Amino acid sequence: MPTCNRKHYELTIGVVNSIELPNLGNAAAPAVPNYNEPTSTSPFHPTEDTKVMEVDPSDPTKMVQIGTKLPTK
Repeated sequence: MPTCNRKHYELTIGVVNSIELPNLGNAAAPAVPNYNEPTSTSPFHPTEDTKVMEVDPSDPTKMVQIGTKLPTK
C-alpha cells in the first residue's frame, strides 16, 4: 500500500472512531456487572431466611449464616 493511501486510511479511521466510539460507549452494556446490586436471579436470600450458627465453640466470633428455608423438589 503506498504511503499516501495509508495516511488517508489512518486519517479516515481516526475521524470515524472519534465520532462513533462515544456513541458506542453510551449504547453498549457494561462489561462487568455491578455485583453490589441484587438481581432477580440472585441465589442469596434475605437475612430473615437465615440462621447464625457457631463454627468453632472455642471462638464465638467464628460464625456462619445458613438458610432456614429449603426449596421444594
